[in-house]
Amino acid sequence: NVSFWVAAPLGVEAMDRRNFGIVAASLWHHGRWGGAESVIARRIFERHCAADGVVADLGSHVGYFTLLAAAHGCATRSAEIDADFVALLGLALRANGFDDAARHRVFTGAVPAEHSL
Repeated sequence: NVSFWVAAPLGVEAMDRRNFGIVAASLWHHGRWGGAESVIARRIFERHCAADGVVADLGSHVGYFTLLAAAHGCATRSAEIDADFVALLGLALRANGFDDAARHRVFTGAVPAEHSL
């Protein structure tokens, strides 16, 4: 089992934004996002991250799957269009010690064609 911190927005306004309340409630009450998605991702990461795997999390939101992959040892490439969520993901990466910019890259907004994930 791996553990990690997720940074999430607080307050009524944040909870109403893009249905984040559903995500926050799942993280708070269950310690994970989704049901089958988390189980499948965890199994994949357990099997493949130890072998220098790289996970691309497109539309990463606050980065739950990015953080799950990083906690299993994968390098990550995350893209999120919302700058507020990118800031929260950056905070969570630093709080968890996943702050090696070469291993964990976060792209804000649309990813230009010249960048490779």
